[in-house]
Amino acid sequence: MNVYLMRHPAREGEAGLCIGQTDVALSAEGLSSLPRLGQEAEKVKPTRIISSDLQRCRILAETIAGMRNLSVNINPEWRELHFGDWENRTWDEIRHADPKRLAAWMNHYVEVAPPDGESFRQLQERALGALHRLDRTAHETIVVATHCGVIRALISAFSDVSLTRVFEISVPYGSLTHLCWRDEKWALGSTVERTDNSVQREVQ
Repeated sequence: MNVYLMRHPAREGEAGLCIGQTDVALSAEGLSSLPRLGQEAEKVKPTRIISSDLQRCRILAETIAGMRNLSVNINPEWRELHFGDWENRTWDEIRHADPKRLAAWMNHYVEVAPPDGESFRQLQERALGALHRLDRTAHETIVVATHCGVIRALISAFSDVSLTRVFEISVPYGSLTHLCWRDEKWALGSTVERTDNSVQREVQ
């Protein structure tokens, strides 16, 4: 069984805005990339399409499903990290209004959650739960339209890259990350790229 995690296309929203589970639309660039990304997903010949319920993923999933005459299974477990009270606010505003909690989160984001949000560890547990609950049918290929944070969390779960370092992994818009079920366990099925930059913590 093969699962391909596909990051949604470019979204709307100004730079510096905290966007996790806020349901923002695709940008003009994101919308224009849909046919190309649909063709990329078509190459793996998916037999099932799953999507986060947020529209930036759902629209991509519907594009892919339309090419394969498939339906889309919507599952909110595949959503991005939940930033709680910080959602849809600028990082500058958060830094001014909530400096202590922001500093605590930035230094320990794996275990520390934003107010009324979730930590990166909790996101990983949620994503692993969604993955393990899939019906594991031999020879099936699933494409999951999801988010950068989810993909990085699962890369960390099946590699030697810790959650504190996984933001060095490049996950571009529209990229595919391959997971495979072999010998009764999940494993990464393809190489992932590290960036040359310092660790980045933005999720979209």
